[in-house]
Amino acid sequence: MNIAFTGDTAFTGYFKDKHSERVVDDNIYNFLSSSDYVVGNIETPITNSPSENKKIINIFSCPESANSLVSMHMNIWNLCNNHLDDCGIDGIKDTVSAAKKSRCMPLGVGDMELSKFPEPVIVGSDDCRVGLLSISDCYFDFPFVLTWNNVDVLCQIIQNLRQEVNYIVAVFHEGREFSTMPTSKERKRYTKLLNMGVDIVVAHHPHVVQNYEKIGDKIIFYSLGNFIFDIEYQRRFNYTDVGMLLKINFADSGFTWEYLPVKLDRSREFICSLDLDMTPPIFRDIQKRDYFLIFPLAAKYLRKNEKKISAYIREHPVIDSPKTFKGKIKRYCNYSFKDKIKKCYGKLRTFFNKYRIMLFLCSLVSGLYKLSKHRDLYQYIKNS
Repeated sequence: MNIAFTGDTAFTGYFKDKHSERVVDDNIYNFLSSSDYVVGNIETPITNSPSENKKIINIFSCPESANSLVSMHMNIWNLCNNHLDDCGIDGIKDTVSAAKKSRCMPLGVGDMELSKFPEPVIVGSDDCRVGLLSISDCYFDFPFVLTWNNVDVLCQIIQNLRQEVNYIVAVFHEGREFSTMPTSKERKRYTKLLNMGVDIVVAHHPHVVQNYEKIGDKIIFYSLGNFIFDIEYQRRFNYTDVGMLLKINFADSGFTWEYLPVKLDRSREFICSLDLDMTPPIFRDIQKRDYFLIFPLAAKYLRKNEKKISAYIREHPVIDSPKTFKGKIKRYCNYSFKDKIKKCYGKLRTFFNKYRIMLFLCSLVSGLYKLSKHRDLYQYIKNS
């Protein structure tokens, strides 16, 4: 049995009107159609409900796009991501309904009426069964999704699932956008999942390809990058037009995996497969020692990308958004004195944020990459 995984997928932005067309080449189509199951990372509500959230990046895909996902054999839809609630509760319900109408399995959203955490999706036969979990960073606090806030619940789910299946795959939505490598926080979380009993972690959200890491007989894929996803915001950043398709072959004796690099041709909004020798050089096994030598270099250029993100937010204000000046003033005027004190304290904590300090300190020692056996990655990371 095998399961394929895609990168971030959404028929929105430049793909908004492409849902009735075939947007992938034959190699990609064959790679996906030859898989028993395809887990598509559906990073968009599929709905006609209007957008409700005041966010800088607010996206949705029309209901007709479900047919395109099915045509690419995406029979498991991973829905637990930061865009899940872009169109409110109605948008979430519409998306789950679209999956079920398309005879696809929704992954990562539980019973909304009963406020139950999502059940794992179990696939395979008695000889080889695989359990799939979907987890996200703490983007929201819905009782019907699993986030890292629910780590104790997650641990229990994994322990119970371990009794039923041969393998557990955790699909995790987290990371710093446009970073060529995971931060130490993400690496720590994913390795903790392996210690809990997960065999494979497949992660998304950075929108660019990152490295992978073999740990014993287990493995972490830190980011598969984009698949069908192209919005104006992302075009400011390098490598957002490249992604990886992953296929994991499961057997009772163990698992193997293969991959297919893909690239977006933005001149016609079409996804093309690449030869294996065109694989992004960052997509390699980087072990713990080398990770800590190389990450300071990645942090140096991540700081530059985060300045681009801040510039985009300033150029695209959303009225009343907590990230805009007007929104901050409006909310601040409604605070009590006690709340204002808390707000000032929060600002001080943000200024002395451990993450920002970590990036700054890492950038000061970015030359450590020269001690790594992966020092050939310098130019690739610099161009990010």
